[in-house]
This record gives sequence, structure tokens and C-alpha cells, in this order.
Amino acid sequence: MDDLCFRTKAIVQKVPQDLCVLEQSIRSLRCVDTDKTALLRQEHQIAQSIDLALSNCQRLIVLSRNEPLFNRKKIELAVSQIQSECHYLRNNLQIIQRKRAAMEQELQFRANLFAPPVGLSGSGATVVHIDNEVNEFSRLQAVGRRLDEMLLGGSASLEALKYQGSTLKNSHRRLMDLANTLGLSNTVMRLIQRRSYQDKVLFYALAVGTLISMYLIWHFIRECFDLVAICNWQFNHSTNMGESNVYSISEVKKHNTEGDCWVVINDKVYDVTHLLEKHPGGTDSIMQVAGTYATKGFNAVPHSEGAQHWMNKFYIGEIAEKDKECRLRWSDNCPKKKLAELKFMNFAVPTAVLLTGVYAMGRYFRRR
Repeated sequence: MDDLCFRTKAIVQKVPQDLCVLEQSIRSLRCVDTDKTALLRQEHQIAQSIDLALSNCQRLIVLSRNEPLFNRKKIELAVSQIQSECHYLRNNLQIIQRKRAAMEQELQFRANLFAPPVGLSGSGATVVHIDNEVNEFSRLQAVGRRLDEMLLGGSASLEALKYQGSTLKNSHRRLMDLANTLGLSNTVMRLIQRRSYQDKVLFYALAVGTLISMYLIWHFIRECFDLVAICNWQFNHSTNMGESNVYSISEVKKHNTEGDCWVVINDKVYDVTHLLEKHPGGTDSIMQVAGTYATKGFNAVPHSEGAQHWMNKFYIGEIAEKDKECRLRWSDNCPKKKLAELKFMNFAVPTAVLLTGVYAMGRYFRRR
């Protein structure tokens, strides 16, 4: 079955080549008396090949019924494609046959037109055969017409080149005038080099200023967030705990052992002695800050609300006003006031840098 399918496809692929050869043979007809036996034989062979391919398709359809279902669909699809190609090739063959018949009819009509009259055969009249001369004259006319078209195309190309040449001359003249106007002297070249150097210096200066302003913005924003976190934490704990004991940092430093461990977190004093064994980070993490400030380490690690609420159990009092951590960091100003100053600096410093850059650029372009 596979061999039959392969031979059928080979036949279908060969038929278009035979059709091309047949069409070229028909175009080569120049006389009615030309032997058409070869043409008829070619047409008969092509028709037989198409009929053979169609009969093979019918055999393939019959044989496909013995194949499994999943192969049967593929075979039927391939056979249907071959059948459609065969019908298409048969239609082409019929078109070529009609062309041959029209060509033969035209040649016969031409032969009858140029044939000598029957009544003049015995009267001694002279018959001139001008068929070949007419064909030659028509061909010469076609050649002359093509030469005229070629000459017209060449003249159009020359006109286009002439127009382009004039355009290039005008452009060259304008460039020369511009060069003469500028007068690229040594002074002009030095000015150009100086301008490039100044542009480079201005670029690097503005780049450095931009980086500095970005760093200052990042620094002040980070400090703002730290102060906001401290203020919020102090406000939340002050509202929940009310009045409590006040301890100095010297008293807190005395409690720095595993049996008696105090720490200061956000200016609040906690007794974390019972937390040492239960702390997830271990005893060493708390003993490193025992008897001193632990705000930085506590805020560096995120804690849940439950853990912060659990810290209230270890709360024993507050640090003295003189020893508060925010006072040590920010002199005698409270966090809220310092936060306002930072907000002002957050906008003032970058604005000053940008204004300085704008002023420098304005002076530079004004000098130019």
C-alpha cells in the first residue's frame, strides 16, 4: 500500500513537467502542415497518467478500509489531496488542448487567407507568397517599438542624473559659502576645543552635585523614619503605662548579670531576667546589651504586636530625663522638634544644590 501511494505521488509530480513541455511544443507551431503526432502522443500520455493516478486513488481508498482507524484518517486525507491535484491537472490539460485547437484554427485561417485563388491557377497569373514577409515585418516592428521604449527609458535616466548633478552642485556651493562664512581659523578651533572642555567640566560637576543631593535626601529620609518610629513607640507606651518609676543610667548599669538583667529600650527600663532562657536569640544576644541601651538592636529586628505587648510584663519604669536616649542623640531638642527640622532640611538641602546647579549653568550660557 505504501509503494502504491509513493508511485501515485511520483506520477502526480511528473505531470506538471509534461504539461510545460506540451505547452512549449504548441507555442512552437508555425504552419498547418506541421506534424502533430508528437503533440497528440504527449496529450494522450498525460491523460493516461492522470487516469492512472485516479484509479490508484480508488485502490488506495479500498485498501485503507483494512487499516486501523487512526491510520485510515491519514490515508483518506492524503488520497483526497492527490485526487484534487489530479482534477486540477486534468483541467490544465483541457485548457492546453483548447489552446492547441485555437492555434490550429488560426494557422488554418492564415493558410487559407494566403492561399492562391483556384481560378488563377491556369491563367498564367503570378502569385506572391507574402506570409513570411508579413511575419518578418511584424517582428521588426516589435523590435523597433522595444528599442524606442529602451531609448525613452535611457533619456529619462539621463535627465534624472542631470537634475541630481545640479542639486549636488547647489549643495556644494552652499557648503562652501557656509565654510567661508565661518572661517574655520585657529581662533575658531580653539573656541570649539574650549567649549568642549567646559561642557565636560560642567557635566562632571553637575553629576557629582546630583549624587551628593541624592545621598543627602536618602540620609535625611532615613533619619525621619527613625524619629517617627521612636515617637510612635513612646506615644503608644506612654498612653498605656501611666506613671512609673524613674531610674538613672548608673542604676541600670548595676543590673548586668544573668541573675539580674535590666535593659533600656526606647527610654523604658525592662527587667528581662526571666526572659533570658526563653528568648529565641539566646542569652548572649541580651547579655551584650545588659545594663545599657538596647533600642538599636531591638528596632533592628522586626517584632510582632504580640511580642511588643508581651514586653509590657517586664516593664519596671523609665529612664531619667537627663539620660534619655533621644536627648543624648539630639542634644536638648525633643524628637518632634528635631523631626520638623529634618523635614525642613530634607527639602532645603536638595533645593539649594539644584539652585546652585541652575545658577552655574545660567552663568555659563550667559558668558557664551
